[in-house]
Amino acid sequence: MSRVRDVELNDDAIAALIAQKSATFLAQEHVWHNPRTASPSEADAQIRKTPWQSLCTRAGVRYREP
Repeated sequence: MSRVRDVELNDDAIAALIAQKSATFLAQEHVWHNPRTASPSEADAQIRKTPWQSLCTRAGVRYREP
């Protein structure tokens, strides 16, 4: 099940998304790529489980299931 939520982004987050878009989305129609294969991520879990959860932990932010 997919849920929609609004998230406020600061200027740095918006700039990071714009930079990522120009690096991947404009080239292959996907924003997020697997850095090991340079191919589009096949599932959201590739992003959530690999870097996202550990980054949340290191930042002291509680991870919230989608």
